[in-house]
Amino acid sequence: MSASRLLEMFPSDVEAALQSGNDLAIVPIYSIEQHGPHLLLGTDSYGDEAMVQELGRITGGMVLPAIPFSWVGCTNAFSGGIGVREAEFIRYLRAVVRGLWRAGFRRIVIWNGHGGNYYAMQTFPHEVFREDGIPVLTVYGLSDYPGAWKEAYEAGGEAALLAGALRMLGREDLVQKIIETNRKAIAEFGDRPKVQLEPPAARESRKLGVVGHDYSHECLHVQPDSNLDPDKGAEVIKKVAGHVAGILEDFGKYVRRLIEEGKVKP
Repeated sequence: MSASRLLEMFPSDVEAALQSGNDLAIVPIYSIEQHGPHLLLGTDSYGDEAMVQELGRITGGMVLPAIPFSWVGCTNAFSGGIGVREAEFIRYLRAVVRGLWRAGFRRIVIWNGHGGNYYAMQTFPHEVFREDGIPVLTVYGLSDYPGAWKEAYEAGGEAALLAGALRMLGREDLVQKIIETNRKAIAEFGDRPKVQLEPPAARESRKLGVVGHDYSHECLHVQPDSNLDPDKGAEVIKKVAGHVAGILEDFGKYVRRLIEEGKVKP
């Protein structure tokens, strides 16, 4: 089946879907930020878009417009990053979730393609459920699909996922551009170059927990990689989407049980 994009539906289409039990809303969130000199500022966005389109195709769920502006942080050392404070982003996202619930969506999935949102999305479902009484499922990156990160790394990391996503979205012009900029970056910086992450004291602090750092090198975020393979990147995206699709039926059962037991208001 094809993915149902909410922007391309009529009110009657949505009403019919909800009445048939198709109450799945998929909300992609990401960032606009630097991913090295060889990758697009929309690296997270294209990856998210391909992932949710594939998930929507498999499940028939409704894919919502993406929320592109979230916390960016230290990548703002380079041009093009557009971020908002995490607290402001979370307040907005909670308002969106409440709106989706009022509209009749009962399986609300937030697909996060940005590492800077990782910790916020770990606590987000608990806060929304406790304070708003709405069950929400958040998924990060490649989810918990076994071996996904390893497969992506072997195919060229985020560059492979970006190029694979672009190929899935029919943007072959950008696929070729990424291949070329990756090749040039390898010539300039080396293949998977080792870059200074932070001062030694910060590296020691990381043994104790999480510590912030500044991006001291333009290849710190994502390194150019001669293993770049768009087809393998696309294959990883499809595997992950299929894996998450299998989980959503259980998520739906969980939500229905909460409603039947009166733990959330329908």
